[in-house]
Amino acid sequence: MTTTSRLPLVAAALGLALALALSACAGASPGPRAAVAGHCGAPSMGLKAFPDGTVEDWVTYGDFLVLLTVRSEDEPAPQASDVPGRMEWRTDRVVWSRPSRNPGIAMPETFTVGWERGFEVGQTCLAVVLYADLGETGEPELIILRTLPVVDSAVQAPPDDRSFEAVEVVGRSVDEVGRILAETEVDPFAKPYLHLDPWQRRKRVMLDNPGPPATPGPGER
Repeated sequence: MTTTSRLPLVAAALGLALALALSACAGASPGPRAAVAGHCGAPSMGLKAFPDGTVEDWVTYGDFLVLLTVRSEDEPAPQASDVPGRMEWRTDRVVWSRPSRNPGIAMPETFTVGWERGFEVGQTCLAVVLYADLGETGEPELIILRTLPVVDSAVQAPPDDRSFEAVEVVGRSVDEVGRILAETEVDPFAKPYLHLDPWQRRKRVMLDNPGPPATPGPGER
């Protein structure tokens, strides 16, 4: 792994309106960049392109479970939305990887993201990471699907995040969480599509399993 990975990484908030949002945090700076969906100590923001609340979600769409540390941050100036700040992350360790992932992808040693409140230099997080072509560049982008705080070597639940359902990882060591992922089956609806790009996989799953029908509201029956 090197800090000069040739895979283009575009910063953005994960959402179903990703086509408009993907370039929001990239700026014009060179080097690897990534999208962050929420952060340690805060809930994910906005509608998600991928489900991220359960361990099944993580093994279905994630490529890696990694231990990350914030190396540096450059907070944006007030009102300078067109010049976003940057935050550099270091990949400390790959704890788990999905066996059916694209063998040509790898975690960079370092990468940058658009600056987010709630992070501090030296903070360590456990993160589920994937590479997906979301249609903006035609190339796979590094996306942080879910981050979890690590306190005193134990994984914590993100506070105030109602979508988080992976209670089995709370209080576990990083290695124990890796073993839990290794023992978890992917979403049965996704099994035929594990060879596809994660976003194409997600779209196929949504077609095959659209979920329960919406409940009519008052006066709509």
